Formats: sequence, C-alpha cells, structure tokens
Amino acid sequence: MNFAIIVASGEAKRMKGFDKIFGEVLGFPIIYYLLKKIEVCDEIDEIILVVNEKKIALAQKIKDDFNFLKIKYIVAGGKNRFSSVLKGFDLIQKKENIGDDSLTLIHNGANILVDKKTIKNCMQAASKYGAACAAVPEKNTLKLVDNHNFIKKTLDRTKIWEAQTPQVIKTKLFEKALEKFTSMRKKDQEKITDDVSLLDANEQKVKIIQSNLSNFKITYPEDIDYLEFLLSK
Repeated sequence: MNFAIIVASGEAKRMKGFDKIFGEVLGFPIIYYLLKKIEVCDEIDEIILVVNEKKIALAQKIKDDFNFLKIKYIVAGGKNRFSSVLKGFDLIQKKENIGDDSLTLIHNGANILVDKKTIKNCMQAASKYGAACAAVPEKNTLKLVDNHNFIKKTLDRTKIWEAQTPQVIKTKLFEKALEKFTSMRKKDQEKITDDVSLLDANEQKVKIIQSNLSNFKITYPEDIDYLEFLLSK
C-alpha cells in the first residue's frame, strides 16, 4: 500500500491575507486542483491531509463536496513543516502489515501544479532506489561566499538542482531514518530542511527526478495570478 502525505498547514505569512491553500481560483479552492490529481493517481492508495488546526472543518467539507475517497485522514499540523510531516507519518506507522514495497509520497500543499508524470516517475524511482525527489536543474550562476560575504568560488551549476516535491521514500526506510533522527543532536536535526535530507544524513542515496517549472510553490501574492494563468490555459 502506498501513501501520500499532503502538507498544507503553513500560515502563509507572505501572502498578505490570502489563503494559498483554501482560497479560490477560477471557482474552486486552490488545493482542489492538487487533490484531484492525487485522487486519480493509480500509484497512491491513501491520502493523509495535514492542515492548520483551524482549517480541519473546511478541509473535511472539500473532501465531502468533491468526493475525494482516498483522503482517509485529516490531521492538524505541527509547529513547522517537518513536524507536520511526522504527524501524518505517525498515522501510517500505526497501520499493520506495511509491506517492504510500500511507498510514502510527501508533497507540499502549495505545489499545486505537479503533473502525473512527475508523480509516477518519482514513485517508480523510489521503488527501485529507495527514495526519489522531484527537482529542476539550476539555471542561475551561484556563488559560494565566506563568513564576510566575499566570493570564494563559483559553483558548477550543472551539478546543482533545486529540490521540489513530491519526495517519495520507501515507508520502512523512512521509519528507520526517523529512529536515527530522534537520536541526533539538535544542531544536526536543524540541518534537515526537507524530507529526503533525513536520508542524506543517513547516507541513503536519493534519485533526482527532473520536474518542471510549473511545479512551483505558491509563496507570494503574485504567484496566484500566475497560477490562474496556467490553470486557464
């Protein structure tokens, strides 16, 4: 059985009051467009939706109104993104008879326009290698600086990718990595900035899967205009 944890519990402080998860675009709640894709994804069996505690009733209404049958749990998020992921994964850990081939997909609720091909490719790669991460090649020139902001060197951007979601991990592998995480020093725990970073720390290889720029994360108010433009094409 494969699971999807959709993390949609952030406060969106940079959105100037607009709800980037439950606000409407073209007549539908923004998260509807994402949930619709996950719902029809053959590779996913169950969805766990992690939302702000104040939005649980609204999330339940969306589930009911649009008949999203794969959403099995709606749970309140934690104090940050990673703790929200853990709240979702805790429900998976309580299940019995999780097979060795079980996969857990983790996706940001604000990355609305992920396509089915990216999801499928990430799932297939994680099944083969243990973990996979959607990403796009870096196109800018990047500089490594010292503590005083003087350039030390220019990085080779051909080897640098900008990580996105989905990030997919074998369920039992993620469970083992979390066991090690709890024993890490707080300073090392703070270096875990996304889900597959947890595997970096445990020297587990993660396969990069090329995604596309339309799989962007809604962060600023102007992103809503871009989202509406892409949805209306």
